[in-house]
Amino acid sequence: MATVVASSLFAGAAFAQETNTALEEGTEQLSTLSEVDSGTCGDNLKWVLDDEGTLTISGSGAMDDYDGDAPWFSNRNQIKSVIIESGVTNIGSAAFAQCSNLTSVTIPDSVTSIGNQAFYECSSLTSVEIPGSVTSIGGYVFSSCSSLSSIQVAEDNEVYDSRDNCNAIIETESNVLVEGCKNTVIPDSVTSIGGLAFSGRSNLTSIEIPDSVTSIGGAAFSDCSGLTSINIPNSITSIGGYVFLRCSSLTSIEIPDSVTSIGDQAFCRCSSLTSINIPNSVTSIGGDAFGACANLTSITYAGSECEFIKNVTVGLNLLGSVTFNYAKGSGHTAVTDKALAATVFKAGKTAGKHCSVCGKTITAQKTVKKLTATIKLSATKKTIKKKKSFTLTISKLANGDSVKSVKSSNKKIVKVKKTKTNKYKITGVKKGKAKVTVTLKSGKKATCTITVK
Repeated sequence: MATVVASSLFAGAAFAQETNTALEEGTEQLSTLSEVDSGTCGDNLKWVLDDEGTLTISGSGAMDDYDGDAPWFSNRNQIKSVIIESGVTNIGSAAFAQCSNLTSVTIPDSVTSIGNQAFYECSSLTSVEIPGSVTSIGGYVFSSCSSLSSIQVAEDNEVYDSRDNCNAIIETESNVLVEGCKNTVIPDSVTSIGGLAFSGRSNLTSIEIPDSVTSIGGAAFSDCSGLTSINIPNSITSIGGYVFLRCSSLTSIEIPDSVTSIGDQAFCRCSSLTSINIPNSVTSIGGDAFGACANLTSITYAGSECEFIKNVTVGLNLLGSVTFNYAKGSGHTAVTDKALAATVFKAGKTAGKHCSVCGKTITAQKTVKKLTATIKLSATKKTIKKKKSFTLTISKLANGDSVKSVKSSNKKIVKVKKTKTNKYKITGVKKGKAKVTVTLKSGKKATCTITVK
């Protein structure tokens, strides 16, 4: 019995010694940590950054929103981990933006919202876990987090989820994927990819989009510099603005026949694209949709040039120096635009041609000035005997003109009677002189002096 007790006491003493040694080592280790900077970040919140790069937020209530002016911003390159303690209710806008060496963050169950751009350009952040308490996530929260490879939402979250271990944040009610990463597998229950959802994920090389997705938000894959290929399903009807902006490794992309519009700068600065095909379902192409694609040499439209001109609305600076081809040819179905003769009252037009399909002018009609009024009489002076007659003929009238009146200045000496078009019988009545004046509808006049003997 004594032996057992002695052994027990010896063991207890040994354990106590080990424990004291461990505590001393822990105390010594803690004592080596020193505060680099500290301050407040909300009415009841304080922050401390230690010399190992751990930023701790503690207290209760809301964190302030920032715009590149977070109190630890000047020390942002020293921050390696962020610990948000229980009691903090939100993560402020741009709170940890551009903390390029941040690798991990701890978000407690007390946080209910994450502000816009909260982790923007945290290029070393590899994973994040969203607790069940979070009910609001702002825009661009993880934009340009180029190393992000794991995203998980707690199963008890009622607003967001990471269904099927998809490595993404999905808004449960709307089925919109709001944030993705390198290892995201988009579930076939997702109906939309939100704006900037994958923006700046330079480690993303390829991704499959299921047929359930009907829309892709603006800049969804912008600055995915490692993306080499992507499958766009037939369910997509619109490629939004800036969707593939600066995807510099994207070598090819197939646009399905379901797409009707391509937004502004959708493929701008995709420097590895060499060619692209546009289906004839497309009716709108935004400005600079293919701008500054340094190696893009040709774009082929599935229809004819006529169909393109007629059906597609084109923004500014679409092509630059890129050759545009038409799968169904560039010829037109020409029809003649009839010439319109000029008259003394109205200008005319020469004959021309236009395409009956797209309306493009092939040969432009030229304007012909309206004509100058002219007239010629068969006689301007005439001597006749009393009761004798002669025919006065009117000719050389310009197109559109006609005789308005032919009158004698003295009907007792000379009478005028129309016999045919532009022909008048002039009869001497008694001796004397009289003038016969011809007036045209254009106002042009001519006279013939008649002497009756």
